[in-house]
Order: sequence, then structure tokens, then C-alpha cells
Amino acid sequence: MQAFANTPEPPYYAVIFTSELTPQHAGYAEMATRMVELAAQQPGFLGVESARDELGITVSYWRDEASIRAWKAELEHREAQRLGRERWYSGYRVRVARIERDYGFSLSDAVCAVTAEAGEKPRGEIQRVSWDCNAQAWTQAIREGLVASRRVTDAAIVAAMLEHAPRRVLDLGCGEGWLSRELTTRNVAAVGVDACEALVESAREQGGDCHALDYATLASAQRVDLPTALHSDFDIIVANFSLLDEDVGALLRRVTEWLAPGGRLLIQTLHPWAALGDEEYRSGWRREDFQAFGSDFSASMPWYYRPLGDWLTLLASAGLSLERLEEPLHPETHRPLSILMHCRSAD
Repeated sequence: MQAFANTPEPPYYAVIFTSELTPQHAGYAEMATRMVELAAQQPGFLGVESARDELGITVSYWRDEASIRAWKAELEHREAQRLGRERWYSGYRVRVARIERDYGFSLSDAVCAVTAEAGEKPRGEIQRVSWDCNAQAWTQAIREGLVASRRVTDAAIVAAMLEHAPRRVLDLGCGEGWLSRELTTRNVAAVGVDACEALVESAREQGGDCHALDYATLASAQRVDLPTALHSDFDIIVANFSLLDEDVGALLRRVTEWLAPGGRLLIQTLHPWAALGDEEYRSGWRREDFQAFGSDFSASMPWYYRPLGDWLTLLASAGLSLERLEEPLHPETHRPLSILMHCRSAD
């Protein structure tokens, strides 16, 4: 049986087999091995690789769907699935995806973000995997202006910042660095931080003063231990669609300490009504599949939704007061795209 270090030549079908337990649990290896042996008997089976062993994820590769259906119809396979649900799997899942093109990375690198559910991995880690997988696609989307709503929200955040005439700005979650570059052209010194090293590298290639740091490090590290560029206070600290986790209170409390006298924290995020969809209007985890961003985005991402009232509660708990709130509108539908909050220290 052939094992792949990387995915086969596309097109092919990938069967993503995942559980909340791990290969170290009793019975996992024997049952999973037998299911792969049954798969190997099918003419359309191409190979298999383990993806993120700590999550209990395996990916098998196939030439056609008929072979997948024959494999899943095997009596022994069905019995393994039944026993698995009762004895050694929690949340047994098999998902099938047709892969049309080579994404430039092993599919196993993306599987964690595509398949992980609550309880399998901290969602912050899943977010990082998703951004790692999607970094190239995101960079292209931003630099080529492929996200129509960004034409409105980008202009809004730039105008909001320039209104305060800053000299130094910290861009939290800077991504590929577009905002820092825009500020630099306006003679504003901008420093960016982001947890995704691939995005930080893209920003640096364009001359950005950007640093690979996650929010947990920013919230907990001594300032003297951070890059020198972060040692001086900032007139504005901006989080532009970059507060995606549930627990960001510690981060906000820390960076508020880095504001110069009279400084502001600007937060732009999805408008709670625009992002509501069919869900209830209450805080909770949602999943972004990037379907509106194009086909090159391969990994979905969990993000934390907040109603407006919960945003205000979060700001108050972080020692911030809301000075003003803007609601940038779509120029044709006149529906809100985002909320943009101007905040300052409550002290």
C-alpha cells in the first residue's frame, strides 16, 4: 500500500476520516488499519496518509467516486463505523471532497482546519492552521481587490485613522500588510503584528515593518521582551477585522497600556446584523468557509460572533470607553457592512 508524503496529481477525490480521539486510544489503530485495508482492495484507491495524528485524522485518495461508494458499502466497513461510534470514536466522520487543482501544500496541512469541530483542538489553533493554508489566496484577494466589500471598509478604516492625525500606529492582525503600507504612503510610521508567518513574510517583502507574534504572546509577554518596534507607545492601535477569537479581553487590556496620551484604539469588525444570517442573535462560534472569496481558499475557519451589546461589554471590561461608532454602508444596497468603533482608555 503506497503512502503519500504529499497529495497525488489532481484531479482526485479525498476522503477525510476524522475523530475526536487519537491513534493512541485502545482499538483505534486496529480498526483504522482494517478500514484502510478494505479501501486498498478497491481499483480506484490511490493511497493514504495520516494527517495531524494528534487529532486522529486520516486522508485517503481516490480516482473515482464509484470506488469510494463500494468501499463504504463493505459490510465490514459499516460494522467498523457502527462499533466506532459506540466504543472508540466520538463524532465519527467521513467527508468526501473532489480536488481539482494543486494547492501547493499537502492536503493534510489543511485537513485540521477543514474538519476540526468543537473540542478537537483549541479554535485559536484551528484559525492559525486556516490562515497558513489560505495565506497565498488571501494575499492575492487583497492585492487584486477581489473582495468587493473591502473597497468600502478599507476606505472607512483609513479615513477613521487619519482623522486622529497619528504619527505611530500598531496594526493588530496586519495580514499581508496593506494597511501598514497605506499609512506609510501618508507619512505615518506603522508597525504590524500577525500570528501567520506566511502573511508576515508577504508584508515584509513589500517593505512592511511586520512581526510574527500571536495575541497570547502580546497579552502576556513583558514589553521589553517583544520586538523593539513595540517598545514605544502608539497614537493609534487598530484591529481591522482581526479580533476573531472569543477571549480577546486580555489582549485589549494589554495594548490599551501602549496608547500614547490621547491615543485611540480603533476596531472594525463585521456588522452584527450583516453577519447574523439564520443564526440567533447571541455570541457564539461561527464558521467562515470563504466561499465568497473565490475557489482558492482551501480551509474554513472558526470565528467568534458578538452582538453589539457584547462588544460594548467587552470594551468596558478591557478598560475602554466607546467614543464613537460608525456603520459603513454598501453604496448600492445601503445595508451596513461593518461597525467601526473609536475607543479610548476609560482612565
